[in-house]
Amino acid sequence: MNTSMSDDEFDNLLTDDNLNKKNAKSYLQKLPHVAFPKWHPKSWKSHDIFLLHPSFQLACLVANVVGLSIIAFSFTFLFPNLKNQGQHCVLATDKLLGEDIGWNTILWEDQPDFVNSDPDGLDHSQHSKWSDIYPSSWIWVPQPSNHGYGGGVKLIDHAVHPEEFEDTTEGFSVSVMHQVHCVAELKRALIQYRKDGVTQIADEHLDHCTEYLRQAVICHADLTLERPENMTFPQGSTGWGDMHRCRDWDAVLKTIQDHSIGWVDNERERGWKKRNFVDGELQH
Repeated sequence: MNTSMSDDEFDNLLTDDNLNKKNAKSYLQKLPHVAFPKWHPKSWKSHDIFLLHPSFQLACLVANVVGLSIIAFSFTFLFPNLKNQGQHCVLATDKLLGEDIGWNTILWEDQPDFVNSDPDGLDHSQHSKWSDIYPSSWIWVPQPSNHGYGGGVKLIDHAVHPEEFEDTTEGFSVSVMHQVHCVAELKRALIQYRKDGVTQIADEHLDHCTEYLRQAVICHADLTLERPENMTFPQGSTGWGDMHRCRDWDAVLKTIQDHSIGWVDNERERGWKKRNFVDGELQH
């Protein structure tokens, strides 16, 4: 039997004249080809009852919990690079130090205090602008093996005061401080050469620092676009006056100061020793 109704017939059924009960009934009687299916109560089958069984519902709950746990694990451990989007770049060393070093947008400008100064006091033998940015090349790291890291100096075996360190504490050099050291050595060599026509720093050391800095530059690959000084040939760029995305330097310094160690070698003491900084100043 044809149970369909044309659009015109349906629209006519909804007209004002046919909306009352009497007219609607008489109108439907004129449509013998229209039939409406009867409603039949739902009969429960065995598989419907199974869906309500507590054991099945518990199994579904467990499956959902396990599935969500796998997804959370994947995003946390299998896809760590997803964390590097946005304001922070979470590095493994940040976790080792228990810190989350953020990023700042910094305007690069010429700083004569560094250009016109000698970094000879980098080792804190005297205070200088250079010593302010160089707490130490070496730091202590608590339990690096907990994060799958190791190979550092076992400080408890080489410390002036072994009680300062736990048995699992190790010492490492920090790359950014190594880089500052190399910049300072090249600066010192340049100053000595300008003054005496010769440098006292070994050629091998200068070659090492040059190569180390080359790889550091390539590693970080700053893609900041620098505006030219003028618009006519020859164009050139000093690099000053442009914004760069940089690690939070104050947080970097504070973290290194809090974990700083230094090698002591004198008549009374010999070995590694924690350094104490107060308001950024090394306490002797």
